[in-house]
Amino acid sequence: MRARVLDEVHARKTTAHPGRNKTRSLIKTHYWWPGISIDSDKYVSNCLTCRASKVPRDKTPGFLHPLPVPERGWKDLAVDFKSMPKDKNRYDNLMVIVDRLSKATWATPCFVNATARDAAKMYYNGPFRIFQFPDTVVSDRGPQFVSDFTDELSKIMGVTWRLSTAGHSQTAGQVEILNQIVWMEF
Repeated sequence: MRARVLDEVHARKTTAHPGRNKTRSLIKTHYWWPGISIDSDKYVSNCLTCRASKVPRDKTPGFLHPLPVPERGWKDLAVDFKSMPKDKNRYDNLMVIVDRLSKATWATPCFVNATARDAAKMYYNGPFRIFQFPDTVVSDRGPQFVSDFTDELSKIMGVTWRLSTAGHSQTAGQVEILNQIVWMEF
């Protein structure tokens, strides 16, 4: 009977899951039994609707890890995509590039299924012609997107990456020899 009363007061449409204190006061205005506050609190804490919609405020977030301040314009970029209504050319997305130093933006219309390779081509045909190759690229699409973006931009420019294993001087012997000479100079 108590659970039915609690449900009637807490979950009815006019009260709309009012929370612990308001549920307790609403029940106390019409009913009384021993341990009414404890039962009311327990009922509200077990309510699935309240638990799903409650935002936990007791956990303190960690420290912010800001990115380093850029030294030159258009060398440190942030890339993101924003959906928009279709235009006359049927574009339904926008690639937005923000220079992290000056906050200047460059927006290019594209399709919603644009990949990192498409983004690299759009960057090459747009800001690259004026500002050249960026030093860093930040995106909330993850490290794979940034890696594919810079890889495709390198391919467009004709840069071929030849990776070697650390500690194997056979692959980068010329640099290793120069490093030894430079070390002896100091």
